[in-house]
Amino acid sequence: MTESPSVPPGTGPLAPGFSGIDPVSMNGFIAELERAGQVIAEQTENIRRELTAADLPAAGLAPIREIGGWVEQQLPRLRQRVATITAPGPEMPGTTGTGLRPYREASLLAPAEARRQGTDLGRRFAAIDPDAFRLAGPYASDEIAAVLRELKAHRHDAVFTAAFFAALGPAGIGHVTAALRRLPDDERPDALGVAGTAFASAVSGGVEVPGFAAVMKAVEKTRAEDTEGMEAVAALLSHGDYPDVWLAGVAGPALGSGSRISGSTLAGLLDALGNNPAAARLAIGSAARFGPDPAPRTFSLPFGQLPPLPDKWDGRPELAAFLEGLNERARKTPETADAFGRLLAAASGVYDGKDGEHGREAAFFAYTVMTTADGWSLNDATRIHLAEIAGSYATEITLGASLNDADLARDSAMRTTPGLFEWTPPPGVRGAFRLSPEDAFRFMTTFAGDADARLRFDEGMGEFLHRVLPYASNAAKSSGNIAALDNLFGALGNVRGTELAAAVRVLKPGDEGAEDAEDAESFLMGAGLGALGLIYPFSSIPRTWTALSTGVSGYYTYGRETEEKVKELLESDEAETLGRRREMAELLMTQGFTPRTPPSGVIADSDGGLRPFEDILKQGAAGAKAFDQWMADNGMGKGDLLSLGELVARQATAFNGTKEDAYSRGRNYVESGLTTD
Repeated sequence: MTESPSVPPGTGPLAPGFSGIDPVSMNGFIAELERAGQVIAEQTENIRRELTAADLPAAGLAPIREIGGWVEQQLPRLRQRVATITAPGPEMPGTTGTGLRPYREASLLAPAEARRQGTDLGRRFAAIDPDAFRLAGPYASDEIAAVLRELKAHRHDAVFTAAFFAALGPAGIGHVTAALRRLPDDERPDALGVAGTAFASAVSGGVEVPGFAAVMKAVEKTRAEDTEGMEAVAALLSHGDYPDVWLAGVAGPALGSGSRISGSTLAGLLDALGNNPAAARLAIGSAARFGPDPAPRTFSLPFGQLPPLPDKWDGRPELAAFLEGLNERARKTPETADAFGRLLAAASGVYDGKDGEHGREAAFFAYTVMTTADGWSLNDATRIHLAEIAGSYATEITLGASLNDADLARDSAMRTTPGLFEWTPPPGVRGAFRLSPEDAFRFMTTFAGDADARLRFDEGMGEFLHRVLPYASNAAKSSGNIAALDNLFGALGNVRGTELAAAVRVLKPGDEGAEDAEDAESFLMGAGLGALGLIYPFSSIPRTWTALSTGVSGYYTYGRETEEKVKELLESDEAETLGRRREMAELLMTQGFTPRTPPSGVIADSDGGLRPFEDILKQGAAGAKAFDQWMADNGMGKGDLLSLGELVARQATAFNGTKEDAYSRGRNYVESGLTTD
């Protein structure tokens, strides 16, 4: 038997009670077992022939034939296990990608039994009259809930669920959604999730179950004119993970400019595509016409054959025009606007990619959104998803906002930046496309006026900082040259300054009370960040990015009761410097820049590390003085650029200085109007 792939780190059992199957290993085992069964059958037949030729009895081969028969009986069950663990379903930490997938043997029925039970449950459901009125129970809502509880237990079983929907018949989807409307309001969302997930399992692996192909065909043929039918389809498709190409074919026509689908039906179809990034890209690529006679779109080429030279991608206005038109349809209600935003984020690779590693099609789509969305009339519900896109493309935002880059005077372009053979100022940072500083600013105006949206973006910037900082730190330590750190924190300061300028531009155009970046920080914290402490757990606030940006660390101060003397100190320039330096020190120490003199006295915690910023502030002037002395003891002002104290002071100052530069420049981007004006 061939060697099976090893289980990758982090994908093994999560707890003593965890059970799972590795689909790769299982498929390999099935292939080997199938081959073994064939060998047993062939060799048994060869032996039988030899015995017959020698006129000897072959009865002794019966046990071997039984083994071969046992193998044939096991193969369908094993294949059903694979279908179960690869069917759409909720992920568990450590089980994504390759490796073990959660599996419970008790939840899997034999195919014949799954068909029988699924059919019986479907018939029970079909017999329920949702509109029946009874003076005494059982009531229709109770019967519906009982069926859904049973369906929930088998919602990832492709055979069971396909048999269930086949029993309802081609028109059964409408019966499902009509029945769900009879449930109490608080039960309806979960019930719809169960039904949608079950239907997704059926579509993914139950097409061969008798009768289910007709159900799928009925869904595929549902037309926009059939208002109730389309609404039912949209409701089910909005939950579950459907096959990419199939989903794009069903939901995609609703995106076309000629479609009149709107309201909750449009929201449901947009949500369905938002749940499946590959389907989202394929549906959009099929609905947006690229040229007079576009070739059919495929899964691997959702936007058609992109030109080999990225420079030419900018010459495709069709996608931008299509998205603007779809936004006009979706922005009429918060429900559809939110679903539209999720569609944009999904197609941009926010949910199936990560910053710095996006695929070509996702990057092409994101570039189109990021260079045109500032001209759309947006519903506020869309903005948080634009912030998700910005956070997922923190690399491109950082390079675009940088005012110390060789591309500073160039326009945005769909080309790798810096080039593959060009120097990268912050080590390891190369974007899929180039944004000009003004385009970076203009895209930020689409979400920077909303505190919740800024939080999403700031989370992405915090992740970017922690991902890239090790490259810059290692470069500085190995070469003795701190230019990499200078470039990184200078670029990050530009990002924060641009974000501030965008937020002030949207919230208080022409405000005379925010002349510099520090004024803007204070304004934003008063207008939005302060409320976050009352809404979000502190762990959800990007502490490092917030502390570097504000200098006074909104993470520590908002949503907490603070003594009056601490409030006074927070408002001082000294506190801004202290807060930023304290966070920078913590950041650099995690990168291996160790202090010659460890923290002590009022700035040291019980483990010998730096106390939190809030605790140092509570010591008043004594705390600030002790921190300053600790910085001096560790090289600040003594000429050693790699000493912790000097490095902390230099990088904190660089971040703050470039923040001011970008804020000042951002306030001058007013020649052309914004949709937020």
